[in-house]
Formats: sequence, structure tokens, C-alpha cells
Amino acid sequence: MTPCRSASIERPIPKGTSAIRGWSESHRVRAQGGYLLVSVIAILGIVAVVSAALLGMTLTAMRISDSFRDNLDNTSAADSALEDVVHRLQRTATAAGQDCAGSTDLGGGHTNAYAETIDFPNGDSIEVIVDCETTVPFAPVRDITLVAYAGGSTAPNGKARIEITDEIGGLSRPGNELRICDWQLGQNIRAEVAAC
Repeated sequence: MTPCRSASIERPIPKGTSAIRGWSESHRVRAQGGYLLVSVIAILGIVAVVSAALLGMTLTAMRISDSFRDNLDNTSAADSALEDVVHRLQRTATAAGQDCAGSTDLGGGHTNAYAETIDFPNGDSIEVIVDCETTVPFAPVRDITLVAYAGGSTAPNGKARIEITDEIGGLSRPGNELRICDWQLGQNIRAEVAAC
């Protein structure tokens, strides 16, 4: 007698087929295609977040770089303006006997000041106001403090204290000797300048 095959007997599943009738391996791949899509979207999201972070860091670095460049330009302009004013005070013969010779009232609290325009090789220019203060009444030695404000800054970009000797041996010699007592620029500016 031949044994009867019933539905409860398990048969091995041939390779390339599934336990569910009509499903093959190709169907299984298609059934998992949604997981692959979710994975690709997640990876694209991570790449987008990393790219946005890098772009943000780059823009921040550019802003910082521009700020440093502007500060450097203002400091350089203040230095040049201080040199110009010192040169004018020392070399102008009519400046002898006048501590802040040629200064004018520029308004905005700049009562004894010089307006300087500093031109850069790239074509840019910066306006600098140099305030002039005297510490003692006029004597044969002019004791002058200069404070430079570049590019409309309200904080000083440079300070200098100088002495100019206009006499030697009792004879008038305007600008005979220049002594630089203190010269401060940029972030090194202190509240007070050094005494001569």
C-alpha cells in the first residue's frame, strides 16, 4: 500500500522559492525596497545636515576674517594718520609755539582735531579723526597727546604721546627734536598714555 500524503507533511522548500506559494526571491527584494528608500533618505538627510553645518562654519569664518581685516585696516589707517600729524607738527615752522597748531573743531566732541584721509594701494580710503590734547601750558617743549579714531569708530584705534622741542640754547628752532614717549595701536591701547 502506498502511503497517503497529507497536507500536514512538510516538504523541503526548493531554492529560489518562498514558503508562501507564488512568492519568489525577486518578490522578496521588491518587498524590501521600501527599507532601502528610507535608508537612502536618511543618508541624504545626514549629508544635508553636515553640509549645512559646514556652510555655516564657512560663513562664520568669512565674517570673522572680514572683521579682522577691517580692524587691521582701521589700525593701519590710525597709525598713518598719527604719523602724518606728528610730521606736520614737527616740520611746520609756524607750528612752533602752538601745541595743536592747525587743529579745528570737527564737532562730535572733537574740538582740537585733524581730519585725515588715508588711501590704501587697493583704492580704498579711510577717514581718520586725530584729537590733539596738551598736558601742560606751552613751553619750549610741546607735550602733545594724540588720539586717532578711524572709520567712524567711537573707540580709539591709536594713541601717541610726543614731545617736540622748539628751542636749543635759547634760540628758536621749530621742531628741532622729536621724542616719542608712547605709541599705542589696535588692541594694545590702554586708558592712559605713558608720561614723557
